[in-house]
Amino acid sequence: MATLALLVIAVVGASWIAPQDPNAQISPALNRYLPPSTTHWFGTDQFGRDVFSRVLYGGRLSLFIAFSVVCGSLLVGTLYGAISGYVGGILDQVLMRLADIFLAFPIIFLAVSCMALFGSGLFFLIVVLISTGWMDIARLVRAEVQSIKRREFVLRARSAGLTTSRILLRHVIPNVTGIIVTAAIIRVADIILLESALSFLGLGVQPPTASWGSIVNDGRTVLASAWWVAAFPGMAIVVTILSLHLTAENFQFLKKSFQEA
Repeated sequence: MATLALLVIAVVGASWIAPQDPNAQISPALNRYLPPSTTHWFGTDQFGRDVFSRVLYGGRLSLFIAFSVVCGSLLVGTLYGAISGYVGGILDQVLMRLADIFLAFPIIFLAVSCMALFGSGLFFLIVVLISTGWMDIARLVRAEVQSIKRREFVLRARSAGLTTSRILLRHVIPNVTGIIVTAAIIRVADIILLESALSFLGLGVQPPTASWGSIVNDGRTVLASAWWVAAFPGMAIVVTILSLHLTAENFQFLKKSFQEA
């Protein structure tokens, strides 16, 4: 969690921490592929751009995309799963079969197909990732809601004549926040990987805007001679994903400990 906090602080404060403009090409002929040094901590790329600055700004963009997508996926998936699990019956079967149809296609295939057909761009990338990432959350919420709706406080709310929407918003959904938070943390990690993969393939964030995936792509052809171009953004991805997964595990452990106490 401390590592994750440091990463977030670093990318949010990139404007003050980064030594150079991430897109500044300063004498490319003289500064291209300079190794890590006190002047350029992570070296430079083929255009003489400071890799450290690009990693910071790329992390800001990658985290912004991930958090935006997760917020949208949580909103859609939570409402979808809560309605399906609480109402049940034929509506539940229809909604779950629709979610199964989306889950039958690999997410990366759906995302690549949509980006290739309709074009790329930051806003469209976020919309595509939201539309392909709400199904798992919906299934988790549905399973939890099916258990909660049989509990005594929900039955009392029904007997008191409360509307379905009020019961869902005031009594059911607040009691699934634990599983939602855990799923959200893991989902952030998944979106960072997916966005990096799309940017690596050239279907995500477009040059010269920096993202971790596009920086790795910039250095893939010079791994033997200029390893630092791809290595440092790759390390940033690994550390961020590992931190997010460990944070999710610790949150689950703390939640279970509090419940047992």
